[in-house]
Amino acid sequence: MWWLFITGAMAEPNWNALKKVSDWQPYKQVTRKGIGQISVFITKISNLPCFKGEASTAGVSANTLLEIAVDPESAVDWSSANVVQAKTLAKNGSTIDYFQFLDVPIFSDRFWFLRGYIDQDDNGVWFHWDRLENGGPHKEFYNQIKESNKGAVEPPVNVGGWNFKQDGQTLQIRYFICTHPGGSVPKGMQSIGTGKTLPNNLEDIYKEGIRREQ
Repeated sequence: MWWLFITGAMAEPNWNALKKVSDWQPYKQVTRKGIGQISVFITKISNLPCFKGEASTAGVSANTLLEIAVDPESAVDWSSANVVQAKTLAKNGSTIDYFQFLDVPIFSDRFWFLRGYIDQDDNGVWFHWDRLENGGPHKEFYNQIKESNKGAVEPPVNVGGWNFKQDGQTLQIRYFICTHPGGSVPKGMQSIGTGKTLPNNLEDIYKEGIRREQ
C-alpha cells in the first residue's frame, strides 16, 4: 500500500469515484525486469491524492493474477510490503472480508480490515476493496488486534483495486489506490511511497503469477 500524510478534515473517497476517474495525470514511469514498464498516474478525490499504476506485459494470465489478488493470506509469502499477518475473515459469493498487518520500518506498524469484491466487465476482471470501519462485522477480532498491537495504526482511508485484462498474449495490469496512513508520516516520504511501493505492488503480483504458472 502507498501512504500519504494529510492534515485536516477530509471526506473519504469510495471505489465508484475512483474507478470513474478520467483525468489521471502522468506522475512517473519505471522499468522493472520481467514486467517491463510501469506507468504511475495521480489524481485527487475529496482532496486526497489517489494513484494508478499500470503495465502492459505478457507471460502470465489474468485468471492467475485474479486468483492471487483474491487470496489475501498469500500476500505474506509474495508481497514485498512486509505483510506479516493476514486472515480471510469471511467469504460470501464474490465478496471477501479480510485482515492484513504490515511490519513498517521506522514508523508505526499498519493494519486494515477490508471488504473485497470480485467483478467482471468489458475491461476485464476486477478485485476491489473498501475499508471495514472498526472491523465491520468482525468486531471481536478487530478488538483483539488493537489490544495486542497498541502501537499499530489503522489507516482511516483505504480504497483501491486490481484490474486484469487479457488481450491475446498481452495482459494489462492496473492497480488503483487511495489511502491515508493515519499516525505521522512526514511529507518527505511521499515521493518514496509513490515511486517505489506502488510499482512494487505490480511487480510483486506479476512475479507470483509467473511462479504459479511454471
